Amino acid sequence: MDRDWTIYCIDRRAQVKGLYAAFPDFIFEGHDWVTKLLACPSFPDSKAPPSYYLAASVDKRHELGALSVIPMEIIGHIFSYLSSTDDAVSLAVAHRLLCHEGFRRVMRLRNRGDKRMGSWAGKRIIADEKWTGRELPKGMLTAEEEEEKKKTGGRWCGLSYWCWKVPQRPERHIEIMAALYGDIINPALQRVSSSCSGDYLRVRLLLEDTSPRYQSGATYALCNKDRNQCVRASALANMRIVLPSRKVVQERSSVDGPFLRGDKVMFDLGSLAIILTSWANPLIKDGPWAGERIGIWKVDNVPPNKLQDVSKWAIKIAKDCAKEMYNRRPR
Repeated sequence: MDRDWTIYCIDRRAQVKGLYAAFPDFIFEGHDWVTKLLACPSFPDSKAPPSYYLAASVDKRHELGALSVIPMEIIGHIFSYLSSTDDAVSLAVAHRLLCHEGFRRVMRLRNRGDKRMGSWAGKRIIADEKWTGRELPKGMLTAEEEEEKKKTGGRWCGLSYWCWKVPQRPERHIEIMAALYGDIINPALQRVSSSCSGDYLRVRLLLEDTSPRYQSGATYALCNKDRNQCVRASALANMRIVLPSRKVVQERSSVDGPFLRGDKVMFDLGSLAIILTSWANPLIKDGPWAGERIGIWKVDNVPPNKLQDVSKWAIKIAKDCAKEMYNRRPR
């Protein structure tokens, strides 16, 4: 089972790089990022910032000190040179006069990094060995796509050369630059002391006000558009996995939008998506949803006759997979 695995989005010719691993590590490593690719958030409106980010009125600018004489165009020009979200946040909260331009710049930078969130929803997904030469699920690709794939990478390269785009995590660029140049990653919240309540609160509010949002009270589910089936996050949250050895590998957890939060969470919607779409899997032969259109959506208002709830079926697969994986581990 020591093979390279990754997950591909056929429609976007993309793969999740950084999830290369042997299969057990691959599915149980924690996949909030996979969940974010499959779940569409709502984004704040950059054109309608909260009132406390608006610049001071003309009649009160004299109260702001020396910065009040700097034209707003220059302030905007300074912000345009900041490529780090944390730098932009830190400068934005330094003075009231900088709040408005700072909010706009932080929104622009965060949207640039967060635009991939939800970009795989409703697309054909398959998890596979990186270099497998095995035939893909029948009918997954159109004739044109088969021809395109052959020209790009050939049969023996699997999907790795064809689906070459990499939707990296927004913070990954910072990590790479830090590793190359020895930069110290210093998030904005770490630059101010929590004892300085005013600065700390302003930084936290700006980060929250510019973050993508998932509706915490809504019912989210991993859905298969081709089969009109779904697996509810709440069902996974109630799942408990106990091995024959009595070792507990998953405890009941809480639901936070499309995410599961708890001390012992082996399976969330992201890892379940990997298992159900896996191909050439040593634990589950021919993943039942491999190559099909899946995504994570709110299902509160979807009638039962429009979407079949297959949570029990999926939970059984997850439990069987976990137990089989532990049975195969060397003792």
